[in-house]
Amino acid sequence: MAEGGEVRVLTGERAAPPPPRERPVTAGDIRTALEGSVRAHLRGDAEVGVLLSGGVDSGLLCALAAAETGPGLKTWTAGFSEAGYDERGLARRVSQRYRTDHRELVVGPTQAIEHIAGIAASFDEPRADATAIPYWLACGAAGAEVKAVLSGEGGDELFGGYQTYAAGVLGPVGALLAGLALPAARRLPLSDARLPLAFKLERLAAGAGLAPLERHVRFKELLDEDERRALGLPGGGELMTEYRERWNESEGLDELARLQDLDLWTFCSAGLLSQADRAGMAHGVEVRVPFLDCEVADVAARLTPRQRVSRMRTKALLRDAAAPLLPAAVVTGAKKGFVAPVAGWLRGPLEPLMQELLSPAAIAAQGIVEPRAIAPLVEQHLGRHRDRSRALWGLMALSLWYEAHIARPPDPSSRIGARGPSLSGSL
Repeated sequence: MAEGGEVRVLTGERAAPPPPRERPVTAGDIRTALEGSVRAHLRGDAEVGVLLSGGVDSGLLCALAAAETGPGLKTWTAGFSEAGYDERGLARRVSQRYRTDHRELVVGPTQAIEHIAGIAASFDEPRADATAIPYWLACGAAGAEVKAVLSGEGGDELFGGYQTYAAGVLGPVGALLAGLALPAARRLPLSDARLPLAFKLERLAAGAGLAPLERHVRFKELLDEDERRALGLPGGGELMTEYRERWNESEGLDELARLQDLDLWTFCSAGLLSQADRAGMAHGVEVRVPFLDCEVADVAARLTPRQRVSRMRTKALLRDAAAPLLPAAVVTGAKKGFVAPVAGWLRGPLEPLMQELLSPAAIAAQGIVEPRAIAPLVEQHLGRHRDRSRALWGLMALSLWYEAHIARPPDPSSRIGARGPSLSGSL
């Protein structure tokens, strides 16, 4: 809030934990809560569609929405020519089961180059997540036909869908074993796969000897402390202080629930929902999120840890709830989402753009990070020594954001990011 020349940050009051259930939560309870939420989010004068990936969350929303609307529900999927990243086939099976009016978009490096600057301009802060590209394009396609769409944000945070939660189940022992296996994994040829083995082992090993909160954050970070220091970026201490404050507020909950609460407050609230709002509003479409309905969240809060993550099976009870409604391949499939194949793109068609945005001259002119510290990251990635695509994409996002908001600040009276420049991109 800006008032009297000062800026204050206000946060909403944390909801009280729900009282214990007299009986365990069942898959039917989840379906009932989601049915009511989807029904409520379909209300209105305008037609509502669904952003459909090949995962459980959006598949459930599609199934429940189609039960309300009947055949002809409009759905959109963004996919890639790279097989390991593409979920169009799974989304198509859901669409065929419920006879939706389905659209598929194939996103490639050409579209990334065309849209990357405009997406960066649409965010007030740098957005270091390449999912913004397919999400932006899916919203653009949906906005040409409907005024609102349902989307699956919140499902992973509430029901335990991230691989980091499964990694947390392995705990210190998993981190130790990953460290032992990492040298051998690094000798293998580095692929452009979504999560190469060496990358996953690096993340697990980095958490060795750390407490649960620190291990969870380390698994997600783009740059380690030494790299941030070399780049001249703030260290992780200030951010960890904020995380610990949130972590301490959830004392009394089980460890997994506390990590989910942290992700809901950070990644979902500040990241995914911001992205959904900006991408939707830029194309005149309202993004509605049924998983974040109070009734759904209340049911999710009553799940036991094993109903969320059972061994290495994420979203365990939610998958059981989805089993009668979705193809088995969707229910049992690993999470992919709208993750873009940036690792390969940066070694191929997007390398010239990366070299331009991260050139020593361009970075020095902006004066935010140390140019000499970027070269090792580029060399590691192009030489296939390590997958540094996430860090490099984040630095590209920072550079594009600076050009959009600092070097050439937009006219406050204009609508930022609305199908604007030909380079209308994302981060």
